Amino acid sequence: MTKILNRMTACLLTVVLLVSYTPLCAGAAEMESLYETAQDDIIIEDADVIDDASEAPEEETDLYVSPDDENDVLLSDNSALEERADEVALEETTPEELSGTEESAQEFLGVYNVSVYWPDGASNKIVLRYYGSDREDVANNISALVAEELNKFDVHESEYTCVPTWNRKKSKTEKVAIKNDAGIVIGHKIVTTDTYDVKVTTIQPPFADEPDDVQVLAHRGTVNVPENTLSAYRVAAVKGFHYVGADLHFTSDGVPVVLHDVTLNRTARNADGSVLSEYVDIEKIPYSKAKTYDVGLYCGEFWRGEKIPTFEEFIKLCAKLDLEPNLHMKSSIYMTYDRLAELVDIVKRNGMQGRVVFAADDIDYLRYVKTLDPVSGLDMIVYKWVPSVIPKVSALKTDTNFVEMAIGKALLTNRIAVACYRNGVYVTAHANTADYVKELDSTVRLISTDYLLPDEVKALARQRKSTDEGTFQTPAESTDYRLQTSIDLSIMFSIQSSSLASKMTVNKVQKYTDMNDFRFKKQGDGYYQILNTRSMLALEVKGGSTAEGAAIVLNTWNGTDRQKWKIVKNKNGSVTFVNKASGKAIQTKSGKVTAGTVLVQNTKNGSSAQQFWMVRESKQVKVNFVKTYYIGNRGASGFALKVANNSNAAMTNICLGKNQKDYNLKFQLIYSGDGYYRIMNTKTKKFLTIAGNSTANGANVIQDTWKNQSGQRWLPKQNKDGSYTLVSKLGICLQIAAGTAKPGSGTNVNAGKNSNAATQHWTLNAA
Repeated sequence: MTKILNRMTACLLTVVLLVSYTPLCAGAAEMESLYETAQDDIIIEDADVIDDASEAPEEETDLYVSPDDENDVLLSDNSALEERADEVALEETTPEELSGTEESAQEFLGVYNVSVYWPDGASNKIVLRYYGSDREDVANNISALVAEELNKFDVHESEYTCVPTWNRKKSKTEKVAIKNDAGIVIGHKIVTTDTYDVKVTTIQPPFADEPDDVQVLAHRGTVNVPENTLSAYRVAAVKGFHYVGADLHFTSDGVPVVLHDVTLNRTARNADGSVLSEYVDIEKIPYSKAKTYDVGLYCGEFWRGEKIPTFEEFIKLCAKLDLEPNLHMKSSIYMTYDRLAELVDIVKRNGMQGRVVFAADDIDYLRYVKTLDPVSGLDMIVYKWVPSVIPKVSALKTDTNFVEMAIGKALLTNRIAVACYRNGVYVTAHANTADYVKELDSTVRLISTDYLLPDEVKALARQRKSTDEGTFQTPAESTDYRLQTSIDLSIMFSIQSSSLASKMTVNKVQKYTDMNDFRFKKQGDGYYQILNTRSMLALEVKGGSTAEGAAIVLNTWNGTDRQKWKIVKNKNGSVTFVNKASGKAIQTKSGKVTAGTVLVQNTKNGSSAQQFWMVRESKQVKVNFVKTYYIGNRGASGFALKVANNSNAAMTNICLGKNQKDYNLKFQLIYSGDGYYRIMNTKTKKFLTIAGNSTANGANVIQDTWKNQSGQRWLPKQNKDGSYTLVSKLGICLQIAAGTAKPGSGTNVNAGKNSNAATQHWTLNAA
């Protein structure tokens, strides 16, 4: 009878385990299916579906197993519990042993050997061990453990997505004695121990997840202006567009021009305004003929005199207006590799390298352009969906560029958008209506439009939601946010003063002030510290009250629960802040949002008064990150950053130098996609790095290979004197070593707390 009961118990446990972990395995299978190589000749006309694998393949992993487990039986399939239960002879528990105790219960202890693999390989493997007893919470417990461990390596949650693969390795059922305080056995309990190997691969997205990171591109210029003309781009700049699209062809005599169609007939008119009587192919006429046509009259007499611009005219205009163009290199027998090289050369000689995106529907075009220009963006235009295109485009990404895919409305699904996001590929969607913008998944970061304005698109983008919880990113540390009310985006969290116990309010902001800026720091328990960046005081519930309507005030950070806040994501993409001590949410008093309304706590109810938008404050200075600079210092006139001893070696100190003939005085600032820049020496190709990723005042600064660390990311913040403070993602600033009496050649450079001293003020002088 005992043996039958044991078998039934083991079967039940097996079913529970299968039910508990099937969704996780299916999720891993879905991710792995994205990497499967598909045949190029298989076209999916209906792009609503990316083929799923039904189950994640079991992998043979070389994961850590404790010496304590060496004698355990290794079982490979899901009948493990049942088979093991047959082998374990459990003794009958006598009535005397159970006397005075509760009924004997079967318990569960999960042992999880967790190996974390970073994207750059097993060299960064972290091995952990976790014991748990709540099967339903295992996934959350493992995720928290991984997050905690990665934070030790200065990898913030906003920088990775964990994709776990679970493999059960061992199962053991045993009877454990229950003893009282005197050490006398008073009963027994049955404990089932399952051991799992959990491989967690961290996939690092290359960009942040705040709605204001959406980029809006004026397609062919802007509406009601002749497309692909210089006037179209001038008007786009006036309307607030920073990104513009242009289509490129070559004339018969080899002049690159900006024109959408290969024929002129749709947009061109004869000089007298008459339509063209026959088809005219731009690739079959010389530019001297092409410029005789008027491409403005089709939009009205006001635009008479517009000519087909050359590509160089267009690039010069973009440089002048600070526009960043997406350049569609039209597929044609005339678009040879020599001509692709000519386009890249025009970009370079006009100082636009790294400020353009080369786009094509032929991936070989992009592969070739990448060899000529490794820092500009690359955009694959997709007309038919082939699953293998995602890893192919992802493979074009380097440390110095970014990649994207422009996917038509008929093909793009939110599931595809998420798949691209997880593989480090931006998605460009074309949207001309408000409804379509709101339908797009929140991972879509580039939106091309003919009719909408940039501010409209960004406002609409805040109403989007994610179809995949893995895409929701926690706040980036050392980054300032404005907390806008859901009812009125122009009204946001604000402090009344920088004094202790000052009440928090909401206010309308007319100009920049750090009274409206807040910074988040994770506390390791799922909650956050929220600091105002002017006062550096923390938000708390006054007096730790649990009462409805208790005020939200400022106080010195003391780490108590009344100062800790959980960020709860709402369905519309907004967030609600819930206090750890009271369990209540921040809201505007009485649900009002007029300027000066105080903030209080109330029972979480899902109302708009409790919903806020976290918008990252964009204080970083836009830098032409391809241009080469001497990085000078206000505290040491005539000197600039250099690599000590002109060394090429990693881990070499950064110091001051003066001789401009030294090759290692020259640096480039390369945007890293998360609001920060990498500062690369142009000769050594190594990056300015805070040694050991230290946050200590006086931490040494060296050059090192790119390791994807926070201590290698820098934010240039402009000062009133025109110089820049270079703030690392760790929160400390580049500076001449403190205590230096007279800075000069060889003076060491390190990092320290922001003091606004001249020794922390750097100048960027074109080299």
